[in-house]
Amino acid sequence: MKKTIIVLAVILGFAAVASAQPRAIGVRMGIFKGGLCQVSYEHSTHMDDFLEFDLGGYTDAGSTCFDLSAIYNWMIAKPEWTDVGEWGFYLGAGGSLGTYMDDNTSVMRLGILGQAGLEYTFTFPLQLAADIRPYINFGGAGVVLSPCLSVRYRF
Repeated sequence: MKKTIIVLAVILGFAAVASAQPRAIGVRMGIFKGGLCQVSYEHSTHMDDFLEFDLGGYTDAGSTCFDLSAIYNWMIAKPEWTDVGEWGFYLGAGGSLGTYMDDNTSVMRLGILGQAGLEYTFTFPLQLAADIRPYINFGGAGVVLSPCLSVRYRF
């Protein structure tokens, strides 16, 4: 009985901590000719840092790329440029796993990536962000520089 109460207390504690962390979900869209489009999820960690997970792909010159990315972002600065809302500069590093397909071949690819961005969170639950993300892909697309705009619902 004692063990059951302890296990339930631990589970409730983890649930409370997870629900207290701000999260955001939305889309991340590329600004280059291939039309990158990803579903994006952010989960804040301790302090102001956050994890970002993106799932999506793009097409370019007859080839199609599809990937899942995971990035840890460090909030570098939070300037107070306005009286309402919240600005933030962030830098991150992570990895991606995906496929690169053209007319004749399909290649699994693994990549490392970096990210630098600026975000603005309104007083209502909307977040806008602009970032640039250089990828180094092993297998497939090589080096890709990906400037993007994001729109997310923050909850």
